Amino acid sequence: MHKLLSACLFLGLVNCGEVKQQQPPRIPDEHTGRDSDIQEQEKDEGAEPVEVKEETAEDKKLACCKQCVQGMEKDRTGDAAEKIPCSDFTADLEERCRKYFVKSPMTAAEAKTCVAARETAPEPAAPAPP
Repeated sequence: MHKLLSACLFLGLVNCGEVKQQQPPRIPDEHTGRDSDIQEQEKDEGAEPVEVKEETAEDKKLACCKQCVQGMEKDRTGDAAEKIPCSDFTADLEERCRKYFVKSPMTAAEAKTCVAARETAPEPAAPAPP
């Protein structure tokens, strides 16, 4: 009995390899004849196109200045914000902002001014509907 139980256990462990995830069924597209996922079709049906707003240089600058200010808030060196370049806060900066501060050096004090100026500036008025 013990050998039978050991054999069953061994066979069970051998078949416990990698679990494969089942793929969704593919159906032919009526226009192109190519296969497409049901999930893709469900997502596309009735979906309106999403308008993607391109990031302007000013938006990128503001986002990077905010990250620099957040890095300055975590700084424990005690140095004045005027002396610390934003590029020093590598742990708090996204890759695009690290590159931005290499190309456009700025101190943490300048970043604070940048953020403060943008937050106090009035929002541009929306155009009137026709």
